[in-house]
Amino acid sequence: IMHRHLSRAGILFRSFTSIAILSRSQIHSFKRDGYLVVPHAVDDSLLQRYQLDVRHFMQEKAHYSENLPRDPDLLSRQLSLISKGFGAMMELMHAPSMYDIRTDPFIHRVFSDLYEATYSKPDSSWPNMYGPFISSNMYSFVNRACYRVPDSWLPSSVSQHRGTGPHLDLNPHDPFETQSARGLVFWQPIQGFVSLSNTTAPKQGGFWTVPGFHLQCEQYFLEAQKRAALQSDDALKRGNALELSRDDP
Repeated sequence: IMHRHLSRAGILFRSFTSIAILSRSQIHSFKRDGYLVVPHAVDDSLLQRYQLDVRHFMQEKAHYSENLPRDPDLLSRQLSLISKGFGAMMELMHAPSMYDIRTDPFIHRVFSDLYEATYSKPDSSWPNMYGPFISSNMYSFVNRACYRVPDSWLPSSVSQHRGTGPHLDLNPHDPFETQSARGLVFWQPIQGFVSLSNTTAPKQGGFWTVPGFHLQCEQYFLEAQKRAALQSDDALKRGNALELSRDDP
């Protein structure tokens, strides 16, 4: 049983069941690698609705259709109308299908299981300055949709999918922004995304990760700071992308 409540902060979930969705093997994999792929987490019919919402948005806001002949210069201009962030993230925040995915009980249970095994309890491996919490009580964070086309479709001079290499979404030296005047606006130590299409070939997907890096992240940046590898403190402000060298171990 799960209750959903709307508030100014978003969608608050309160669960009244302790039935686990993830297996021990999946939990172990997440703890070891820092990520977990959950197959068939969203029903195919809901995925198709989401795809239609994305295509409708692109047609309405950028007059873009996958059925039109490919004109690299036109395509670049069209994507610039809807993609203003890193990784071809579109300014599409809300759609009926997106709401249904964010409030899906199965998705909620997956996150709850992961929090139960990590941040919800005192554990130095999963730092949490806020103390223990009930893993099933959480807010659904609202974010954007992403649409990527092959680089070969775009002019050679255009880097439409900028900033999609390995990067951090937080300050590794002060993850809770305790030294910032603004402080940490929201805490989302576990993030997830839903793939709307199969991207199983090498270098085809829209998401990169370094397996197990969460276990050495703190030490990595301590050593990087000693080597003065970071150019300035400005590069570590929340909201900025910090590129990691592909040559680093």
